[in-house]
Amino acid sequence: MQWKIVTGRKVLAVMLAMLGFLLLTFAPGFAEQKVVGVANQWLGNDWNRFCHDAIVQRLEELGYKVISTNALGNTSQQVSDVATFISRHVDGIIIKGGEGPAFEDVALEAFNAGIPVVSVDMFLEGSVANVSTNNWAGGVHIGLFMVNHMHRAGKYIILDTPGWHTLTQRREAALTVFKSFPEMKCVGTYEVGTTDPVNSAYEITKQALRAHPDLEGVLCTWGLPMVGAAQAVIELGKQDQVVIVGADSDRPVIEMMHRPDAPAMANIGQRPKLLGVIAANLIDQAIKIGDPKAAKEQLPAVSFGPTIMISNREPLNDFAELKRLDPDQAWEELYIQEYPKPWEE
Repeated sequence: MQWKIVTGRKVLAVMLAMLGFLLLTFAPGFAEQKVVGVANQWLGNDWNRFCHDAIVQRLEELGYKVISTNALGNTSQQVSDVATFISRHVDGIIIKGGEGPAFEDVALEAFNAGIPVVSVDMFLEGSVANVSTNNWAGGVHIGLFMVNHMHRAGKYIILDTPGWHTLTQRREAALTVFKSFPEMKCVGTYEVGTTDPVNSAYEITKQALRAHPDLEGVLCTWGLPMVGAAQAVIELGKQDQVVIVGADSDRPVIEMMHRPDAPAMANIGQRPKLLGVIAANLIDQAIKIGDPKAAKEQLPAVSFGPTIMISNREPLNDFAELKRLDPDQAWEELYIQEYPKPWEE
């Protein structure tokens, strides 16, 4: 009888050990944590920071370990960061922002290595899915705003950062609108880098206004150059003459637009947090599918986040398909939960 009791205890101990092993092996909480690498071009403005933070937060909610890098505007470094992710055999990669063509080879390398890539704000052959705002429609709308406020004629300049797919789309879409109005004349296209975009745009616009006192428009392909351009216009007292358009609803842009002495300005506002969540969800789906080729076939080629139209003047044209906000309303919708309105402090 005593022998049977001892044996029963041993059997029970063995069964409990086996159960513990099964729990450790198959329970989601104890499974090996998958890793996603997030390669950022730059985190120097609201769009990039908010999109990045949303990606990390959502991936962590889904149970991933996130390795995040910031190339500080250096494309070669960002490409190197992606290559490092590949060498570390991460489970997925998100490439967020940057000069799209530079990542074609490394994205294909990841694809061939069995690692899915999701790209944000660029379109890559090697990515299984791409996330963006509808920059084609946005470019058309800011082009229309500018044409109408320039009354279909006059000189304008372009402030651009070459190499970013989405910026190219905005510029080309706006220029498509301008082509219908031959009296719209571009008198200069200038590069504004990420190192000091506000001061760079300020100096360029001030010089352009001195060279062309009758300048009437500034087309910016992203947000922060709008701030510098507006500073130059205000300093030279040209607010009633010059219209400024662009994209990316960064807080400095909205704050500038809200100023009572600001020139006419229009901005295609994005929702970077939502774009980040979309990107995180897509890489999660791709990792669960397993094979990048199958993921590429099953996931959408392009996923759009919604845009809003922010303007401090009446648009003079129909934006019925876009939600249009003034700067005060835009801050309420985009930032009020985290940041008070600077003009009410």
